[in-house]
Amino acid sequence: MFLRSKLSPIFMFRQFKCELTAAEALMFYGSKEEFEIQKDEFMTVAQRLWMTEPSYFKQSDYFSRIIDVVRQVETEIQMSCLSWLGGEEILKYKTAVLNYQRSVIMNNKIYSRWMAEQEYKNKRAAELYNLYTKIIGFLSGIGQVTTGVGLCVSTGGSATVPGSAMILQGLNNIYENGYYLAVYEEASGPLREAYHYAASKAGYGGKQGDIAYGTIDLVLSGYGMARRIPTPRERSWNLFGIRLHQTDYVKGVSNMTKPLFMLEIISDEVTVLSLMPTYNETDLRH
Repeated sequence: MFLRSKLSPIFMFRQFKCELTAAEALMFYGSKEEFEIQKDEFMTVAQRLWMTEPSYFKQSDYFSRIIDVVRQVETEIQMSCLSWLGGEEILKYKTAVLNYQRSVIMNNKIYSRWMAEQEYKNKRAAELYNLYTKIIGFLSGIGQVTTGVGLCVSTGGSATVPGSAMILQGLNNIYENGYYLAVYEEASGPLREAYHYAASKAGYGGKQGDIAYGTIDLVLSGYGMARRIPTPRERSWNLFGIRLHQTDYVKGVSNMTKPLFMLEIISDEVTVLSLMPTYNETDLRH
């Protein structure tokens, strides 16, 4: 009994030392269980990453490389070249790297998708704007032809030149805009081609021909609104008609309805915008 009581402190010290050694070993060398947990986390993150790759062959190649990494770490642990804790730290680091790579890929995909949506919206808006301008140009062409015919008829031939010019301009606008509305393709009418030919003979390009065409279009539009229209006798301010040659006139714009006036204004605005120069990135660098 005495001997046992004497040995009890020694036995307890040895047991404490063994437990301390096991704790130190776990602290410095780690455990297989912790390594397996980290390996599962690494494989899960890697699987999420390779699933973002659309190509099946690249997925297979990526999967084989991930398996090679895990096998290499396990081989070094089995050969006592690496502790369980060391392998766990390696996989933990690689897991963090994979998480970062996946976040970058997902952010780029979101950004790319946003860019694609913006590009589609801009393209769609440009198509709608072009469609609206073609509709306006088509209706404006009809108005030009009508106004030109009215000038030739109502003035008794005195305004045949501007009237004929408006008819030709209107017919060309009807052709160009109507062709686009029919087949959704741009077309250059005969009158515009004549402007291009004249510009080329003068040493200029097609853009200058378009500018001349648009300028004449604006001039004819202004003439149509500013021209003097003789009023019928019943609407005339000349109550008694003392002079037979005396005739009252009103401006063409006052004889237009509100829808026609708005159409003319919008058409002129579209023409002005088409005459404005466009610059690309190369032009801005010089």
